[in-house]
Amino acid sequence: MELPGRAIGFPEPLAGAAAYDALGAGTRARLHLAAVRVTGDAGTALRHRAAAAGGPDEALAGELARYAAKEAQHGLWHEAAAHLELAAGLSDSPVRRDELRTAALEHVLAGGDAVRAAELAEAPNGDPRPVRRHVLGRLALACGRLEEAGRLLTEAWPRREPGFAADVAEQLAWLHLLTGERAEAARWARVAIEQPIQGPVGRPYDVLALSGRPCDGAPGDSLATAVELMRADEVGRARAVLERVVAAAGRAGLPCHRLLAEGLLAAAEYRDGRWEDALERAERAAAEAAELGQLWLVPSLEVVCVAPLAARGEHERALAHVRTARAVARRQHNALGEAQADLALGLLGTGLPDAGDVFVPDTRPQLVETFVAEGALGEAEAVLAGMDSGAVSDGPRARAQRARLAGVLLAGRNVPAEAEKKFAEALTLLAGGVNPLEEARALLDLGRLLRRTGRRRAAAERLQAARAIFAWLGARPLVTRCARELEACGLEPAVTARLGLTPQEFSTATLVADGLTNRQIARELLISVKTVEYHIGKIYTKLGIGSRVALAAKLAAYGGRS
Repeated sequence: MELPGRAIGFPEPLAGAAAYDALGAGTRARLHLAAVRVTGDAGTALRHRAAAAGGPDEALAGELARYAAKEAQHGLWHEAAAHLELAAGLSDSPVRRDELRTAALEHVLAGGDAVRAAELAEAPNGDPRPVRRHVLGRLALACGRLEEAGRLLTEAWPRREPGFAADVAEQLAWLHLLTGERAEAARWARVAIEQPIQGPVGRPYDVLALSGRPCDGAPGDSLATAVELMRADEVGRARAVLERVVAAAGRAGLPCHRLLAEGLLAAAEYRDGRWEDALERAERAAAEAAELGQLWLVPSLEVVCVAPLAARGEHERALAHVRTARAVARRQHNALGEAQADLALGLLGTGLPDAGDVFVPDTRPQLVETFVAEGALGEAEAVLAGMDSGAVSDGPRARAQRARLAGVLLAGRNVPAEAEKKFAEALTLLAGGVNPLEEARALLDLGRLLRRTGRRRAAAERLQAARAIFAWLGARPLVTRCARELEACGLEPAVTARLGLTPQEFSTATLVADGLTNRQIARELLISVKTVEYHIGKIYTKLGIGSRVALAAKLAAYGGRS
């Protein structure tokens, strides 16, 4: 078939290989040399010369190695590795061949393809240099073989050379971060920073930031800077930095750094109310990391998917990501990944409360709300006090969240005037679109309080505003919750009229169908358990049913649940 530029090619690779082999060695060599004379690309010319070589050619091997070095400077890691492999094949020295193949392996790893690197590492290689141990240690770390990585990198460090000492120290820092030893991770990151020669793919400040330590001196457009901005609750600025980091890592041909930045960018997008973008980015990054064999990244990227899915009510899909993260992390003995999976479970209501990290949001606000709903006000107050005393951020979103939760607790204590002040304080802090999700939550909580204190018209205004934001975000469970509150305000949808239920009965019915106990329903609606039982009895009589299962089916049939 004809290709662009007056070239021809075979539609089937096997047919091309058969025709090429049938030419004979002499004819192939002459044709390759003829191609050298007509090509205008230096790399292509070198490859034709290598193909035409009839045996070892140290001079040509040297040219190929020097050309590979230039390619590496421009982030063309895989192309550089291919030229190093050709150079190794032309070298007459076994020692030089092994050194060139070690360099090729290192370049493939820099280019992010751990699967291809693992294939190259299987080839016999007697390179005794400590740099070989370093490269194999990096490969083991990328593949999630953390114990093997620790052994190889520890062996390489005492015999380090200035050219790769920083890289070994940084890999040890990443290793300790994954195994949950944050102090050691930070120490090795500082050792890497202190080395006189920095590797082209080194990012020791990133490890330092992720270990939770200050990283003064980090470049402005770096993942480390973005992490500090996220911890300071400056999500918009962090997102802008991460977008630049992703683009720069892509241009430099460094998918590992790009994928890590993609994961953090997805976390920032979630916190900025861009849930669809966050989910799409995180799932794409997790799939790419698995395809490249960069298994050490998979747990962190999988858990980023959980928050937007949980917020949208897609519990099973979110749980699948948690299970994947946990399974991969456990196989690797990856303590960081396991801890992040536990945090993500907290977002689904089944994990332990924690302040979260940059990949997983703080799970404590959800716990405060759960405790208040269940009447465990002392426990809610203790969690909130911990959030206040250990606050890592004093940004407007974080302060608004703590004010809102204080309002929820005050409402649970039946101090409506003080609760209303807290909700108003939260909304003032969130003016101007600081955080759409938190703003909508504050409007919902204020609307609930206003309805319970008899101001139904004012309540409906807040609830409608909250529902509009939740609908824009795609937060289906919270849209349903707003609808339930609007029902209780007397804004009856057609389904309520068809079922013949009062707004209070319909609110009770939807909570029953959602699986809440009578005690939980009483806390949700701020009524007594006896009143809940009375409403359920009336609902069963009106609908001609006798069980909670039948009630759920009846509501589903009438479109009364979303």
